[in-house]
Amino acid sequence: KELFDKTPAERMDAFLTEYQTVLASAEGGWLLQYYPEENQSYGGYAYVIKFTKSDATVWFQLDDDISTPVTSLYKMTPDDGPVLSFDVYNENLHYFATPSVSDYEAMHGDYEFRIVGKSEDGSQVYLKGRRNGNNYILVKFSGDPVEYLTKCNEVEAAMTAPAYKMVMNGAEYECEIGGNVFEWAYTVGEGETAVPVEGSVAFCYTPQGVDFYTPVEIEGVSYAGFVYNAENGTLATEDGKIVIHQIIPPP
Repeated sequence: KELFDKTPAERMDAFLTEYQTVLASAEGGWLLQYYPEENQSYGGYAYVIKFTKSDATVWFQLDDDISTPVTSLYKMTPDDGPVLSFDVYNENLHYFATPSVSDYEAMHGDYEFRIVGKSEDGSQVYLKGRRNGNNYILVKFSGDPVEYLTKCNEVEAAMTAPAYKMVMNGAEYECEIGGNVFEWAYTVGEGETAVPVEGSVAFCYTPQGVDFYTPVEIEGVSYAGFVYNAENGTLATEDGKIVIHQIIPPP
């Protein structure tokens, strides 16, 4: 008995056409928080991408000139499942995937993504990197790409310091922020029964603070990121239980 009224090839074509239409229909484009390398060891960085039916215009947080996007062709292909492929060189999109003399494997960045699905309202498209297997979300974007990425870099610059400390429950603990990766260490209990707890997570800077690659649990609470406070130069969880302070040595 036939379960479908169309062949697999026809269903795949319909799927790819549907998603191409979804991508091209977003007038403001899509925000992509991008993480190269299998363990996200380089941290995450922001892109804004506007699609037409044939090309993609890309703004990139690390571009020397954020105000000038780079446009290139892309394609939707049924290669090993539905794939969004930026197969034409784009210096922004291929930044983490371009080898060099000192790094012949580049940074294990992806420019081909398996299309996993989308949200019911079409505001998010879920992707998976073909090379590193990282999960990505294209989120419908509204606003000015240059302004958004500039504010991301402003928060990063404001939070750049020689060292940091994490204040939690009135106590100070070790933490580090470097390469868009947050690492922390604290102890549970006291004396001989004290148990050390360590963790790390990659993140992307946003105009409001940082978004973690995946939510992390600290002291039994799940957190998705930090909020930046410009008045005192700190990052903190929304509930205020964890605050990251910069340590600035005296002049």
